[in-house]
Amino acid sequence: MYPNLSSIKGVGEGVSDALYGLGMKEYKDFVEVLTSLLAASINKTVIGKLIRIGYFEEYGGTNTLLETARYYNLVYGAKTISKSKAEENGLPFDALARYGNETEKQFNKINSEGLLNELIQKIPYRELSLKEKLDNQREVLGILTDYDPGADRRLYYVSALDVKKSVTNIFLYEIYSGRTRETKMWTNQYNRKPFSAGDILYIISLEKKNKKEPTGEINQKTGKKIYMDVPGKFEYWLGKFMVKNGKGEEDVP
Repeated sequence: MYPNLSSIKGVGEGVSDALYGLGMKEYKDFVEVLTSLLAASINKTVIGKLIRIGYFEEYGGTNTLLETARYYNLVYGAKTISKSKAEENGLPFDALARYGNETEKQFNKINSEGLLNELIQKIPYRELSLKEKLDNQREVLGILTDYDPGADRRLYYVSALDVKKSVTNIFLYEIYSGRTRETKMWTNQYNRKPFSAGDILYIISLEKKNKKEPTGEINQKTGKKIYMDVPGKFEYWLGKFMVKNGKGEEDVP
């Protein structure tokens, strides 16, 4: 099984066994794979998740396979496709006309196999960015494995965060090493310029501080808990950073 495959919603023992059995066979292309998967009662949502984590990478890039599956779901076995559906889903009218009969409101008598093959052949290749790969792993598997040793050491991927009343806990995935660093920041600072799980941060300042724990006493003037440093224990506090997701950058003091 693919690492942590059982953590994917909808992938139980039955699906895992079916995938194992299907994996022992040979297929000429991904269309045959899709046909076999659906015949084994593996639903479209699970197939999409498996594509996103690279389970079928031997058949092509993730974006290409996702688009192939989309076209398959729209076209495979179809004899009639309305023009409104074609327009809504970006199916080219000229291709539909080549493989079917055009009427005022639809295309009928469609050669779906020929149409599907042409649509797949024209899918432009686009490689996933590292952020997209990490997004897929986080959202589908709940773990991160990809990293880039050549990346800037100040770049971190936000794998998770927990916003509380006074302190926000952030789990930062080091893009260059694949390690995760737990950090903190004041929630009022976070609220001024919030970010989300899946964002990439360029860390300008990260301060190492002594970890503090409550003493059990209350400050009589403020009514707040009294904290003291824990010898030999430290934690990291996020200071200045920039959000860098490839859609502009934001400097956050």
